[in-house]
Amino acid sequence: MRPDPQLALQTALRRGPDFCPPDLFTGSVAAIVRGLRVHANTIAHARHVALEQTYPKLREAIGAEAFHRAAEQHLAGDEVLARSLDTLGEGLHRHLDHAGARDLARLEWAWLLVYHAADATSLDLGTVTALDPEALIALRVIRHPATQIVVHEGDDRQTLLARPDAEVQTTDLTPASEKLLDRCNQAVAMGELLNEFAPAAVLHLISAGALTMPGDVS
Repeated sequence: MRPDPQLALQTALRRGPDFCPPDLFTGSVAAIVRGLRVHANTIAHARHVALEQTYPKLREAIGAEAFHRAAEQHLAGDEVLARSLDTLGEGLHRHLDHAGARDLARLEWAWLLVYHAADATSLDLGTVTALDPEALIALRVIRHPATQIVVHEGDDRQTLLARPDAEVQTTDLTPASEKLLDRCNQAVAMGELLNEFAPAAVLHLISAGALTMPGDVS
């Protein structure tokens, strides 16, 4: 049975002309190899450009040579090459030598996840302070879909990334706020949160744009 031509072509492009079935193309072997090399080089260039666009601050911080070396290592895995260009950069930090560079890479990747996350109206302090006590206690909240946490290496400092007002913002995350945010992975009444956590932790997440109401998630 003849192999699937699309799968065979993808395998040849990922792993080289030696993996190309002899009956996939017509013409001389030399012509086929030239064509594959041109096409593979075009794809390889597009992948490197995608990584550079995903991590512009990292590339600037560590230099083009070190970035290219990490990109080559990252792109060596078949599981990475199977991804779309938009998701290609996930995990690049594993190929970086220094903790600071790894932190920066994970921050840039988290920024993209937040930027492209589902839309929702962030709960703000004005909405909360306008409620009477009974309505405030009954208000149900949930973690905003555009939130990510990055734990820094070495000092365990945590950065919260959120997207209030359609703009990605960062803030330091306290241990109490992290536990509170984890509690909000499912919808929960504000009264329950205020019984379990200090009001300052709740206000911190609201100010950061990390909470929304269940019905506001699109």
